[in-house]
Amino acid sequence: MDLFSTKHGTFICRELLNGCELTTEEGQKCFKENELLKKTCIPCVQSVVEILERIL
Repeated sequence: MDLFSTKHGTFICRELLNGCELTTEEGQKCFKENELLKKTCIPCVQSVVEILERIL
């Protein structure tokens, strides 16, 4: 988690998504309109895979 936080600034999803609240319709709309899956989530998952490959 420390390695991830160092790279991305946090490991808290809401913070990674710039405050976008996925539990609300408004937040889900924000998520889609700002392409956060492509811009944030996928790169974060890639980072996790890289970190795990390094430590395992």
